[in-house]
Amino acid sequence: MDVSFGVSALEDALARFGKPEIFTAGQGLQFTSAEFTGVLSAAGTRISMDGKGR
Repeated sequence: MDVSFGVSALEDALARFGKPEIFTAGQGLQFTSAEFTGVLSAAGTRISMDGKGR
């Protein structure tokens, strides 16, 4: 899975279901890229990447 696929899927999900309060991202490149996190930030979603509280 590449970054563009992840961003497209994320944009579709946000349009369909609305924005989540927080998004817990995996460590894959597609989830930590500036393009992917930028979409979440623009939607006002907080991003967690530290794995604390698992």
